Amino acid sequence: ARLPAGHSLLDEGLVLACRSGDPVLASLVLRRGADPDGPGAGGAPLEAAAAANAEALVSLLLRYGAAADRAPAALVT
Repeated sequence: ARLPAGHSLLDEGLVLACRSGDPVLASLVLRRGADPDGPGAGGAPLEAAAAANAEALVSLLLRYGAAADRAPAALVT
């Protein structure tokens, strides 16, 4: 199966890690070059982290340069 244009396996992995609330996996794919604002089939990483109510992931994504205006205010520490 092919990924949609503009998507990468790392970006997809990041969204999945955020959706499942896994900061270890998220950190790994970010260090490998995943885009903290990258598109994923499941939405943006910050949206996925917010849906998982994962404050640590929101903070991690922001440290890696995710657009702060996309983060839910209640989860930004």
